[in-house]
Amino acid sequence: MKKLFASVASALLLVTGALGLTACGKEEVKYPVEDGKFTVVTNCPFGMYEYIGEDGKIYGIDIELAGLFAQENNLELVVKNIDFDAIFTQVDSGYADAGMAGITVTEDRQKVYDFSDTYCKASQKLIVKGDNNDFDGMTDATAVENVLKALSGKKIGYQTGTTGGMYINGDEAFGFDGFSNIKGKGYDTAVLAVEDMLNGNLYAVVVDEGPANAIVAEKSGVKVIDVKLTDEEYAFVMKKGNKTLQDKFNEFIAKVKADGTYDAIEAKYYQNVGTKVGYKVTTD
Repeated sequence: MKKLFASVASALLLVTGALGLTACGKEEVKYPVEDGKFTVVTNCPFGMYEYIGEDGKIYGIDIELAGLFAQENNLELVVKNIDFDAIFTQVDSGYADAGMAGITVTEDRQKVYDFSDTYCKASQKLIVKGDNNDFDGMTDATAVENVLKALSGKKIGYQTGTTGGMYINGDEAFGFDGFSNIKGKGYDTAVLAVEDMLNGNLYAVVVDEGPANAIVAEKSGVKVIDVKLTDEEYAFVMKKGNKTLQDKFNEFIAKVKADGTYDAIEAKYYQNVGTKVGYKVTTD
């Protein structure tokens, strides 16, 4: 009897395993990863896209987009605040439906993950001390880069895992040559990098435009060099093969872009127009 039960159990396992595969032999992606919930992972703070408010809730453009998407699909939004690099691991391992933190779409990332359609254009900018006049009057990236190439023995900070580090250190997929004369230093957040700059340990910090403006608005003694160093686009990242979520989210993005909802969300954070919506956040 035990042998028969074992045989039946084995057969059931094989059938169950087969059901978890697509016709082409690839593992089927479960969506949502937890029934009745839309689970997203992010990294705070990231300017106006995600940050923790005084009430302990998480706010931002990305967060409100995720919340609205969950609401329209009758799902409960679950937000986890984790390290930036871990966002991709959590999504790929099936612990989260999507990742968001002003994530830039790159060719290398597209080989491993799927992305939603882009919803925002972005760029990298420099933050320097308020008394740094090396970039005065400059209006184009070439001029800024010529100054950077002429530096000697300087350090520039960035948030680990972000485009800023790729820009400083070089990245073939992005087409960034990097700066061999500069030593790049990564930090858990751009805010920590700016604080270290103010302590005299960095020459500058390179960070996305939105967070750069938010940091400078909060901190004295620093300024943003108003020259776009890169051209990027933000999107939500998801597990490779998650066609269901990708299609649903692309339809959602097209809708909120067309009916003005996205512009209204953005206005809350950049123009203080409207009421911001916060959500409970957990830390893994």
